[in-house]
Amino acid sequence: MTSAGAWEPWILYMLRVVEQTASSTLAKIAAIRTAQAEIYEMARSASHGGQNADFLAALFELPYCRISTIVERCGVSRPTAASWLNGLVEVGILTKLKIGRDRLFVNDRFLHVLTRDEMGD
Repeated sequence: MTSAGAWEPWILYMLRVVEQTASSTLAKIAAIRTAQAEIYEMARSASHGGQNADFLAALFELPYCRISTIVERCGVSRPTAASWLNGLVEVGILTKLKIGRDRLFVNDRFLHVLTRDEMGD
């Protein structure tokens, strides 16, 4: 295109790509915020940890967390952190996976939002 001097179509194409990417990013951010609000509301009634802002924030730093992450972030004991996370597993907010000796608590909804194709959804 550009070797033939057809700059205008190339620039228009690039602008469309930027516009589509921006729209996709905005849609993903909106979906994350919606998931956060809904999960925060559910967590508040499902677990004592649902009242802890650091705990709730940790659920959306990565699509999974470990007990040790909650212990560090929230300054609580390991049994308390495990109780908070398991409380969210019991109501379906998180899924617990055992990988070797480690347990991961996966925020499936957040993971889905992060991995879905906003252009196709």
